[in-house]
Amino acid sequence: GAHLQYSGVVHDESSLAAALATGASRIVIDASDLEWATIAVGVYGDRVAVGLDIRQPDVSDIAGQLERAGCSRFVVTDHAQAHHWKHGDRHLLADFCSRTNRPVMARGGIGHLGDLHALHELVPNGLDGIVLDDALYDGAFTYSEAVAAGADRFDMFFWGPPQ
Repeated sequence: GAHLQYSGVVHDESSLAAALATGASRIVIDASDLEWATIAVGVYGDRVAVGLDIRQPDVSDIAGQLERAGCSRFVVTDHAQAHHWKHGDRHLLADFCSRTNRPVMARGGIGHLGDLHALHELVPNGLDGIVLDDALYDGAFTYSEAVAAGADRFDMFFWGPPQ
């Protein structure tokens, strides 16, 4: 069956309990209360992922603290650029991915298949997935097109094995 990830305003024990009751495979929790988030990742392990804003001050330090507590995955967004992972923002995301040994998912900022192609280039850096959000709901592309956009592609202008 499908694995569902619950993402919403999960910032305390009661909202986490409600999210867990949905039966979702993974719950994305908010790290604004770092003390609570640290405890939650220690208690719930890989049932929770931590949502972080790439432009949050000291995001690498926060991620390090959460990793030491047992965080198994990060879901990273850029709240300042919620509608598009621009080129410079992708560099911030690539840098974040390279600083952690945990899987990283990019959330939001997908408007068309070109965005998926651009983010797919960060897989070698540690990007593990992309949350599609509104682009899929609004019909910018189909699920099948999104899956194909994430597949390794042959570049006829590159001499060598497929990338």
